[in-house]
Amino acid sequence: MLHTWGRDPTVYHPHVHFVVPGGGVNKRLDRWQQTAENFLFDHGTACRVYKAKFADRAA
Repeated sequence: MLHTWGRDPTVYHPHVHFVVPGGGVNKRLDRWQQTAENFLFDHGTACRVYKAKFADRAA
């Protein structure tokens, strides 16, 4: 979901919320591989990847 408001609706602040599953399918595509319970994803990497993909689509 993309929305552009925060606590102060007069401030333009676009950002995205997304849900990331706690795992994924393995390389052979035959089994679900769960992540560790205390791990979601590396925030810095997710930011760089998302920004790059967004910029590619916007261009």
